[in-house]
Amino acid sequence: MKYSFTLLLTVLCLNLHAQLYSSMGSRSSGVANASLLLTDNVYASFTNQAGLASFDKFAACAFSHNKFLVKELATHGAAVIIPGGKNGAFSGSVLYHGYSYFNQTKVGIGYGKKLSDIISAGIQLDYISTSITEDYGSKSAFTFEMGFIAKITQSLTAGAHIFNPIRAKLADYNDEKIPAIGRFALSYKFNDKCTLLAQSDKDFDHAFSFKSGIEYQIAKPLCIRAGINSKPTLLAFGLGINLGDFVIDIATDYHQVLGYSPTVGICYKVK
Repeated sequence: MKYSFTLLLTVLCLNLHAQLYSSMGSRSSGVANASLLLTDNVYASFTNQAGLASFDKFAACAFSHNKFLVKELATHGAAVIIPGGKNGAFSGSVLYHGYSYFNQTKVGIGYGKKLSDIISAGIQLDYISTSITEDYGSKSAFTFEMGFIAKITQSLTAGAHIFNPIRAKLADYNDEKIPAIGRFALSYKFNDKCTLLAQSDKDFDHAFSFKSGIEYQIAKPLCIRAGINSKPTLLAFGLGINLGDFVIDIATDYHQVLGYSPTVGICYKVK
């Protein structure tokens, strides 16, 4: 029975298109993961390492994402950001997806730096492992990801990110490879309170997906978010609650067939 359940969840996880690689934190979940260009984002280790360049003080975050309210499909993550010289910062992050019979882990060490008043860049080395019980065992591989942010005007920003461009192989069987994913995004800042986000993601083995979101600071301690994703079709909404040095982010997305996927996270940033 345990074997059958493990096999079923393994297939479901694969059909959900590598949840581990698309988990970007609770702030991101509120805008349907159209989060490549979220500013001052403590979850930058998961979204775009170029964003690390904006940190000149210590920061940390942790989150938990419960996919479709199925605990075996949950993803948990944590990251720390440490300043590393002028206009740069290092990060360490870990993601864990699954449960005891099937799980995936991603550990990353990243660095982001401001190259000029206009451009920031970042890179991260990743260790990824997949473990399945019974007779399958575990496999692991190293890869990397990198991103850029370019401030086009005072209001308009563009960015790009690529994960696993080398298409690292995870297992010889069926030539199983870690997904390679490219992302491109634009953001438009109407004012200090409201930012519109648009993003396109392309898995090298699948069709494009498009997503957009909006983040609005309705009051100093409260931020609201909403977003939509085209593939799969999801609606998302969330809240950010500012408690001084701490920020609590609560979000969920909604699939019309499979239901809700709530996310909660907490960030700490030295001011």
